[in-house]
Amino acid sequence: MIFNHYIFFDFETGSRNPETTQPTQLSAIAIDSRKLTIIPNGIFNSYMRPELDDAKAIELGLDPVEDGALEVTKITREQLVDAPLPETVWKNFVFWAAQFNRGGGTGEWSKSIPAGFNIVNFDLPIVKKLCERYKTASPFHPLHKKDIMNDVYNFTENVKINDNDSMSMDSIRKWMGIDDKDAHNAKKDVLDGAFLLIKFIKMYRYFYPKIKFKDSFSKENEEIKKLMKE
Repeated sequence: MIFNHYIFFDFETGSRNPETTQPTQLSAIAIDSRKLTIIPNGIFNSYMRPELDDAKAIELGLDPVEDGALEVTKITREQLVDAPLPETVWKNFVFWAAQFNRGGGTGEWSKSIPAGFNIVNFDLPIVKKLCERYKTASPFHPLHKKDIMNDVYNFTENVKINDNDSMSMDSIRKWMGIDDKDAHNAKKDVLDGAFLLIKFIKMYRYFYPKIKFKDSFSKENEEIKKLMKE
């Protein structure tokens, strides 16, 4: 059984397009995949200095930082002016993540599994861009990923959790009673998300022994054979 650790991570950004946005904060938490606990010293958190000159950002092929985005994240332009450069933050993060590789390995298959909320559509494309821009290897496992937005959907697809059927993290917080103070601060988001991930994995591990999967497809095999003849 593979027990690569999880790294639950989140970017706050200055716009919504993952291909052209500028990250303003990166936070991450390392989770022990056996114990399902936060690994000691396993928290990374840093603001990232974007290009705040709109004309220069556009010239670089990047989105200008939007005031609306800063209003949501409660990050000020003054904080960003003093933040480390994106290249510095990204390379520090890659170095930080490597300490949680399975067995201290250096190969890509020993790397931690990326986890987050809507990371497939948003955060992982940003990771790809940063790796290309700053010429680093990905800090994450090349195959596996854990997007808990999918877990939430699968768990609640027959349950009405709000009036507009939203799957946003804000909706999940309200439904599950998660304190929303400091929501959209990346560190708060990854703390909430990490414990949500742990809750889901514990649930899966609890139910797995109670549901037969091994050699349990005989009925379905017959149904598939019939359908193949149609």
